[in-house]
Amino acid sequence: TVTDNNNGTYTATYTAGTAAGSVTITPKLDGTDFSNTTSITLTPGAATQYLVTASTSSPTAGGTTTISAQLADANGNAVSTSGETVTWSDSFSGGSFASATSTTNSSGIATVVFTTPTTVGSGTVTATTGSVTGTSATISTTPGAASALAITTEPVGGPSGDVLSTQPVVRVIDANGNTVTGDGTTVVSATVKSGASGAVGGTTSATASSGVATFIGLTLSGTVGTNYVLEFAASGLASVDSANVTVTAGAASALAITTEPVGGTSGSALATQPIVAVVDAQGNTVTGDTGTVVTATIVSGSGGSLSGNDTATTSSGVATFSGLILTGTPGEDYVLRFSATGLTADDSTNVNVTAAATADAATSTVTVSPNVLE
Repeated sequence: TVTDNNNGTYTATYTAGTAAGSVTITPKLDGTDFSNTTSITLTPGAATQYLVTASTSSPTAGGTTTISAQLADANGNAVSTSGETVTWSDSFSGGSFASATSTTNSSGIATVVFTTPTTVGSGTVTATTGSVTGTSATISTTPGAASALAITTEPVGGPSGDVLSTQPVVRVIDANGNTVTGDGTTVVSATVKSGASGAVGGTTSATASSGVATFIGLTLSGTVGTNYVLEFAASGLASVDSANVTVTAGAASALAITTEPVGGTSGSALATQPIVAVVDAQGNTVTGDTGTVVTATIVSGSGGSLSGNDTATTSSGVATFSGLILTGTPGEDYVLRFSATGLTADDSTNVNVTAAATADAATSTVTVSPNVLE
C-alpha cells in the first residue's frame, strides 16, 4: 500500500519475504520508473534448526558418506554462526561417526564422516546443539560388488534319479553378505562335490533374478545311505557347498542277485538258495516293493532243468528262494536267469551239480549147516 503525503513524497510499507538476501526497490509513478532506487538487505533470523544433508543418499553398505549440518533460521536461511558444538546421532543399527561431535565453521556448517552399517538398510542422521536440531532425509544403503554365493534354501533329496524334494535357492552376495539385488545375469551351476557314485541331472543351472537363483528340476542320483554335498558355483564368485543331501531308492528298474545260487546234488535243492533284490537304476534296493514275482529259469547249460519252488515273491524289495531244485549233468556249467515283468533280468554265475548217490550191489555170505542139507 502506498500513501501520498501530499507534499511530493510517498510512503510505502514493504513486507520482506522469507528468504534472506538483497532486495532492490524501484518506485513508479503512473507506470514510470523513478530514476532513484534503494536496496534492502534481508538478514536471517535466529537459528532454530539444522539443515542436515548427506554427500550421497545411497552409499554402499559398510561405506562412508559425509554429513553436513547447516545452521538455519525457521525459514531455512543459513545462519553463519561459528563455534557451535554439534552432537551427532543416527537411527541406523551399526553405523558410526568419525567423531561424536563437530564444530560449525564461519558459514555455520559442521561436517562429519559417517560409516554406514554393513547390512543393507535405511536410516537418518541428526545434528543437535542444545534445543537446535535437524534430521537428514532418509539415507538408504546399497549392496557392494558381487563377491560370492550363499545358499538361502538348502537342497533336500528325494528318490534317486528324481527331482530334489526341496530345490535349492542361492543368492549372489557382496563381501558383507548382502544380496546383490541388481544382479540379473549370473548363472549358478550345481555339481556333486563329494559322495560316491553321485550325479546331478535335470536342470543343473539357474540364472539370478534380483540377485537370487532359484533352481527348478534339479535331480540327484546316488546310493541310499551316502551323504552327498552339492557345490554351487558361478564365474568370478566364491562358490558355496550344501549341507549333506541323501537319496531314497528310486523307481524299480531291474533285478539284482544278492546271494548267488550254489549247486548241490543233481535233483536235490540247491546248497545255497538264491536271493534276488528289486533295484532302481543306481542299484538301490526298492524296499517299498512287495508282491513282485521273480521266476528262475536256466539260460545256459545242456540237459538241465529246474523244479521245486522256481518262483519267489518280494517282501520289502527282496525275493528269497526256498526249495529250488536243479537237475543236470555233473561238470556242466549252468547259468540261471531271474526275471520279473517290467524289470531287467539278472543272470547268475555258473552253477554246478554233483552226481546223485547210487545203490551198490549187496554181497553176503550165508553159512549152512551140513545137517540141514541132509
